[in-house]
Parts: sequence; C-alpha cells; structure tokens
Amino acid sequence: MKVQLVNPHNNSNMYAAPKFFRHASKISNNLNFNATGALFPPLNLATLAALTPAEHEVAIDDGCLGPVTADRSADLVAITAMTAQAPAAYSLADQYRARGIPVVLGGIHPSMCPEEAGQHADAVVLGEADRLWPDLIQDFAHGKMKSRYHDPEPVDLAQIASPRRDLLDPNGYVIFKNMFDFELVVF
Repeated sequence: MKVQLVNPHNNSNMYAAPKFFRHASKISNNLNFNATGALFPPLNLATLAALTPAEHEVAIDDGCLGPVTADRSADLVAITAMTAQAPAAYSLADQYRARGIPVVLGGIHPSMCPEEAGQHADAVVLGEADRLWPDLIQDFAHGKMKSRYHDPEPVDLAQIASPRRDLLDPNGYVIFKNMFDFELVVF
C-alpha cells in the first residue's frame, strides 16, 4: 500500500525560510541559510512515516517547499492542517477523494473542528496520532477504517518514534540536523 503524507502550502507561513532570514543574521555556521523551504521540516509527518509498518510505501509532500497538488498516486492520503492551512487542506482532500483516494485529516484544525473536517475526509484524527496511526493503517488495510480516531491520553515524548528524515529534502530546511548539534555565533 502507498501512503501519501501531506503538509499543505500556506502563503502566510511565518516559518518560511526567506521570511525567517529577515529576522536572522549570522546565527550559526551549521544552519542551512540557502534553504528555500522553511525553518523546520514537518517532523509530525516524518514521525507518522516512522510509525507506518515497513511493508507500506510512504512519501511526504511538504507545502513549505512549494505548492502541493493532488495528482500523486496513493492508496491513502493523510493531510495535516493548522487553521491557516484548512482551506488548502480541504481543497486537496476533496480533490483526492474525487479521484477515489481515501483521505485522513489531522492536526490542530481538524482536532478542534472535527465535524467540519469530516465533511472533507474519510477519517479525522483528534489530537496526537502517535499511538493511533499504526491501528489506523491496519484498519484501512483491512477495510475497517473508522471515521474518527482519538487518543485522550497525553503522548510521552520519551516514547516518540524517530522521524523518517530520509523522506525529507535536506536542502529545503534551515534546521535539518539535530537542533542541538550546532554552534551559536555570538555577535
């Protein structure tokens, strides 16, 4: 099965690399100031990729690196959305669903507005997906995906899977390596 993970494009993204550079000068020798995408990579999607069983193919489409279209082939698409991204997320979801590809919506906006998000998705994840994702994938593979997934317990950050950074463009982000693995330049 092929799973497509999507972070929709957001024109007002304050973490976009060029916008960040307006507020940063010479901070570190180890940061990628040639990045054209964003300050941070979407580790939420890279973490979901790590939680996806190995027999499934996973790809990440990050809208921070440019506009995202719904033309990729996939068996299942999962889209994350903050409120500013909701219109783009819903548009992508509707386009994928029109092609017969089931869509899962998650992130802060769908978590806060699950009824609204449910109009554009086959399933909505409420809150953190870390413990839910493997079950959702298994349910989907067996034709039993639910319309809602919710884990009411807080996630133990010490138990989070290591993100699949191999699925991300290392040249697209200012901070790609371990954030604590660089030397700050004092000015």
